[in-house]
Amino acid sequence: MPSMNINSIVLEAFSFEDFTFTRFITGTVDASCIGKAVTLDPAVAGAVKLAGEGDSVYGRIYTYEDRAQEGTKVVGCERKFIKRLPKSAAAVAIGDHVVGTLVNGVGGFVKTGVATVNDPRNTALFVGSDYVIVEKL
Repeated sequence: MPSMNINSIVLEAFSFEDFTFTRFITGTVDASCIGKAVTLDPAVAGAVKLAGEGDSVYGRIYTYEDRAQEGTKVVGCERKFIKRLPKSAAAVAIGDHVVGTLVNGVGGFVKTGVATVNDPRNTALFVGSDYVIVEKL
């Protein structure tokens, strides 16, 4: 009978490089925000912001660049991935759909939410103490 060793499966570091795009980012962000969830910022064309309470998860910050000489900040935004996203203290279960939330007034975290027609599933594959491995397709 075959056995399964969970340590032989890569669960949290799969990127789809063809789905990483440069986006402007608004709000208070710096390099410490790498790995956080983002949503579209409807106030600025071509921009994202840290995902807030109940926001659809548009992607994940992969890289950060402060272009002070241009007066802007940009991120590499992963649109499809299987990677870690920081979670709030709220319970999340494997198979849950995740949406944005705030922790101590700061966005970019996720919690369990409800998928809508315009919000493809962001499925939790593994739940850690302060993170969730999410499959975003």
